[in-house]
Amino acid sequence: MIIGLSVGIPLTLLIIVLVLTFLIIKLIKSKRNNSIGFRFEAKIRNKLLTIAKDKNYKYLNGGLFKYGQSQIFELDGILISNKAVFIIEVKYYVGHLSGEATNAELELRSKSNKVLKFKNPLIQNFKHIQHFYKMCGFNFPVFSLVILPSNTTFDIANLESWALVTTEDQVANLLEDVAKDMSEDRNLNKDELMLINESVSSNRSASLKDIKRFGKILNKNDSKKK
Repeated sequence: MIIGLSVGIPLTLLIIVLVLTFLIIKLIKSKRNNSIGFRFEAKIRNKLLTIAKDKNYKYLNGGLFKYGQSQIFELDGILISNKAVFIIEVKYYVGHLSGEATNAELELRSKSNKVLKFKNPLIQNFKHIQHFYKMCGFNFPVFSLVILPSNTTFDIANLESWALVTTEDQVANLLEDVAKDMSEDRNLNKDELMLINESVSSNRSASLKDIKRFGKILNKNDSKKK
């Protein structure tokens, strides 16, 4: 009996140590990946601010937005040209991204040939655009702009003309191409631009209650996916 206890206690301690070690490693990796992602988002924000300054566009920081009674959504950024609004979605996906534009998930193949699946950012940003339209209360030209790292390649089938995917080093060229394609379209007028800016400004949410609620929504969606 004593021998059994003496063997059982070290074994239990070993299991606890292994579990804690696994959790710590997982937490460190998660924090590292998040910090890299946040740095990439900041880098893209600075790049878009530079483009906005050069092209006389306007860049608005992303964040959490709330409209109506309980509609909450989050944006990475908003770029407003004289012709259209670009809803920005930044993804730090490194490797080769592929799949159907309408699929729930896309595949990312790393340099080591490991394949991971991620929620489709195109669908994610389409939902953001729907929220944005409802928040502003009127229609105007909008593009979904998903931005990936420069060394990432992608092959996404059946992209709609409003759904743009590019890399950090090509985003300026893509925006230039869009401007050329829309050169004969009318400009957004002052009233429209004012309404868009006012909608963004007045519906920003920084309350702890809304942040917690949005976190619960994300966790609920993730658990459904599992």
